[in-house]
Amino acid sequence: MKNIILFLLLGTLITLILIFGCSALCVAVIIVLAKFINAEILKALPFSVIVGMVLSFFFYGKIMKKIMNKFGVMHPHNK
Repeated sequence: MKNIILFLLLGTLITLILIFGCSALCVAVIIVLAKFINAEILKALPFSVIVGMVLSFFFYGKIMKKIMNKFGVMHPHNK
């Protein structure tokens, strides 16, 4: 039970860090593009946060798949 709670807390923390990091990266890209190309690009700023969230879930899935494979979680022979 203790391991499950730890796994859930760690997974939540990783998700929040990924959401923040990916969203910040997307916002930074939009700001740089607005600075060098056209200030009208700033209208896409709210969408960059959404794209950051989608990217974070993609990366979270990849990270969890590697962790599950490393520790043998969800393999049929471990049931």
